[in-house]
Amino acid sequence: MILVGTEHGVSELDGGPLLTGRRVVWLGARSVLTHGGDVIEIAPGDRTLTHVDDATCFARTQRGLFVGIARAHLVRDGGVGESFDGVPGRDHWYTPWGGPPDTRSIAEAADGSLHVNVHVRGIDPRRLRHAALAHAATGLRVWHFKTGGAIFSTAAVVDGVVYFGSEDHSVYALRASDGSLLWKRVLPNFVQSSPAVTTDTVYIGEEDGYLVALDRSTGAIEWRTKIGRYIVLESPVYANGVVYAASQQGGFAALDAATGERLWSWRNKKVLGASPAVIDGTAYFASSDGYLYAFRLAGREGRGGSHLVERRAESRRASP
Repeated sequence: MILVGTEHGVSELDGGPLLTGRRVVWLGARSVLTHGGDVIEIAPGDRTLTHVDDATCFARTQRGLFVGIARAHLVRDGGVGESFDGVPGRDHWYTPWGGPPDTRSIAEAADGSLHVNVHVRGIDPRRLRHAALAHAATGLRVWHFKTGGAIFSTAAVVDGVVYFGSEDHSVYALRASDGSLLWKRVLPNFVQSSPAVTTDTVYIGEEDGYLVALDRSTGAIEWRTKIGRYIVLESPVYANGVVYAASQQGGFAALDAATGERLWSWRNKKVLGASPAVIDGTAYFASSDGYLYAFRLAGREGRGGSHLVERRAESRRASP
């Protein structure tokens, strides 16, 4: 089943609408956060799991459903599980546009801990930002880590290491247990993309349309390839030795994962601000022109691509 979140609900590709009349804010596996704060299980039965005012994201974890909200709070089982109020300088947090700090994303590690991206900016001219960790069993803050810029993306947690990018032009690897820095790689531009992590490599996008591959152990740059004129915002996808990614100026590309060589690409005139999905030999991605595009992968290990189909979905920057 391939689901697409839109401004008007959730649709299954070739299967029609599953949820209508509700603007999608966050789409998970068979669950969706709609504008207004309802977390809905969309199959079967469209059952409302919870309602939380000012909800921004959610995660279904080993310990239950956690919902992130504005003001840097996590909600679990109808109550506030973590407010991060003990973080130094908390009283001065606000976002770059002057509002309260918001919870951007939640990622669960294999040990049940939650890695929470809280977007803040204080009066400190260094522009304080924090990546915070809360334990799913207790809801208590374990550690926080300050970077020099906003953290827009969801962290990847793999084998006890947290990987993420920041607007301070850097990609970070932290030890998940205590938040200690393992390595930091400074790049030429902002990093707002979520990373894709394989056995040996971290793949992540930059603000100027480059996709970069970093050694997972050291952070050393393995290659950088430009795939579009503007920002690579969402996570790239790795499949069978190929990395697929889209830029916000209409560039969609497949790159050799080992060398960064461009294998094939496709362009349209609209914003491609969503992560692609690669399933059963087909790559799918959504565009701000309201279409979901599909490419049949061909050749050795899917190293060629042909435009297969496009379907109108009234979608704007929604990942399939």
